[in-house]
Amino acid sequence: MSNKKEMISFGDFEKVDLQVGKIINVERLKGYNKILKITVDLGEERREIMSGIAKHYSQEELVDKSVIVCTNLEPKKFGENTSNGMILAAEKGKKTNSINGFRRGRTRLPHTVSKYKWHDQARSRFI
Repeated sequence: MSNKKEMISFGDFEKVDLQVGKIINVERLKGYNKILKITVDLGEERREIMSGIAKHYSQEELVDKSVIVCTNLEPKKFGENTSNGMILAAEKGKKTNSINGFRRGRTRLPHTVSKYKWHDQARSRFI
């Protein structure tokens, strides 16, 4: 059985706002076993994001990591908390990898992201 998703147009993809942010705080979310409450510094603002990566990463592993964040998703409630974005991660089999470990000005992605912003808000271009 295939897990492939429906194809989207390039125009739809351009609507996605991706930014690199630095994780500055991680807490267990009370009442949820798999969800972490993560505070991400995006340069111009800080956001709280609830992420289902608790079984893949410890809180200590995530602090000070740089991650790609989708910043224009509608907010989602988790009990009393609201998630204001999504940290991008990829899953292959049973292993999940967050897209992290970026170094400003030196990272290249295998695709073009037209609205991509670095943590320090300097625009970058990818090949």
